[in-house]
Amino acid sequence: MKKKEKSRMEKKTKRTKKQFIYLGLAIVVVALGAFIINLYTGQSSSDSNKTSTEKSSSQQKKVSSEKSKTSKNNKEDGKKNAASDSVANESTSSESKNESDVTKSSNESVQKKENSNSSSSSKSSGKVYTEAEKQSIGNQFIEWADGRAKIGGMAVNGNYFNHGASGIGDWYAISPDGYIQVQQQDLEGKPGYDHFPIHSLGGVIFYYSNFGTTGNTNEVDNPENNPSTATGFSVVANGEKPIIKYLLGDNGVVYETASNGAFSDCFYVADNTGNLTALYEPNTQKSFKVSEDKDAQQKLKEILTTYTN
Repeated sequence: MKKKEKSRMEKKTKRTKKQFIYLGLAIVVVALGAFIINLYTGQSSSDSNKTSTEKSSSQQKKVSSEKSKTSKNNKEDGKKNAASDSVANESTSSESKNESDVTKSSNESVQKKENSNSSSSSKSSGKVYTEAEKQSIGNQFIEWADGRAKIGGMAVNGNYFNHGASGIGDWYAISPDGYIQVQQQDLEGKPGYDHFPIHSLGGVIFYYSNFGTTGNTNEVDNPENNPSTATGFSVVANGEKPIIKYLLGDNGVVYETASNGAFSDCFYVADNTGNLTALYEPNTQKSFKVSEDKDAQQKLKEILTTYTN
């Protein structure tokens, strides 16, 4: 009985040992499996993270490369645009310069043409007028000026030029078209007729009379009003109002200037050697200008058509 029970106990003990062994093996297997799984999972995760990191890094590199490329392209585009703008500006500048040059050239051409026309119109006709012809031209012009003066409430007189004693040098006036010979005092006077491109045919003087006179008048020739040459128009003319001298050139041009009323005002005399400026300080001489009186210009041309060489 005891042997059987002992045998049963040993069997039970053996079975229990086996169970522990199996259990231990199972635990080891499970643990090993878990370790392998964890190892594999960790490696996969690491690989995944590594892949993700590499992918992210690659993407970042790609983005950075694209940014760098974009920046480079932008810089190149900027340079191209800047170059394009520079070319455009240079082109515009060149066009402006060309336009300016064309305009300047055109203006110079027009100016040369105007100067040529002015020079052509300012040349003497070549006819040498006699004193009788000059007197006739002056009379015809003052007849026209008579009506013009009356319309303006002014007086007009033909004594536009006179002077006292002087040497043998020529008297002259200054104009935009050159010197105008007004009087050759002596046959041997200098610089002489041929020295001047223009010669005076006469003239008139417009003024407001202190006596209320209008139109053509000889009141300045009255000894009571003009006791001497030096008096000029000072007695008969209102010095506070315009006094205008017209000079008739043998080039067919009427010149004019504002005057102080003296007979010799705006006229100058050469010295005995013919030097035109020896007797005057620099920049003190006044000049006539081409008159803007179109009717006067037309009238002189009309008068001169009756005189031929």
